[in-house]
Amino acid sequence: LTPLIPHRSCVSCTSSDSTAKQTVTPVGFTHLTVDGTSVRVLHVTVASALSGANQGTSLQHLWLSTDHSVLVKNTGRIDATQGGVNYHERYSLALQHLTPQQ
Repeated sequence: LTPLIPHRSCVSCTSSDSTAKQTVTPVGFTHLTVDGTSVRVLHVTVASALSGANQGTSLQHLWLSTDHSVLVKNTGRIDATQGGVNYHERYSLALQHLTPQQ
């Protein structure tokens, strides 16, 4: 992993009853293997916080290809409450092929 000088970018979106604040932080460059090919990627985290009528947090890790303009890997978690309903999600998605398959 080639670390980057941290440069965070923050975004805030507000609706009539909720606010979502996101912080995007580049982590560094590394390589992941896709279908036997080493792919150079930029690892970025996206941390989100919900307040107001919707409450919760989420954290995503994204690995974006610098050569193929595709999302190579996406992992994350969501913990939220909306209208008294608790929601929890954990996921991991990974690109299997660099070229479209039929």
